[in-house]
Amino acid sequence: MTVPCSSDLVVMTYNVLADAYSHTWGTMFPYFDVALAAPERRLQLVGEDIRRADPDIVALQEVDKKWYEMYFEPLLSSLGYVATSWCGKSGQTNEGCTMFFKESKFRKLEEKNIKLTEMG
Repeated sequence: MTVPCSSDLVVMTYNVLADAYSHTWGTMFPYFDVALAAPERRLQLVGEDIRRADPDIVALQEVDKKWYEMYFEPLLSSLGYVATSWCGKSGQTNEGCTMFFKESKFRKLEEKNIKLTEMG
């Protein structure tokens, strides 16, 4: 087991599988246990992974806006993280990305969301 130094930076990125794409999961992830597909259970497991990893920064992809507001923001805030705003994906699907960082290690000076379709 490795003991991290105080200067280590631990970053975790996680695709939480947006509900909007659930119709593709059986094909894309044939090993995926249907019993774990319900968002309330699936996201609870994601939250447990984050809690156990205890990263300094958490970057989440495919986050449904409702789950950002109802689950991730309250949970991670209770664990000492500061949320960046949820940034929706370009298009009609109500999912996007967000980041959280440990309040004990960082402070937010500025925030700006840039959608990939707005680049260049």
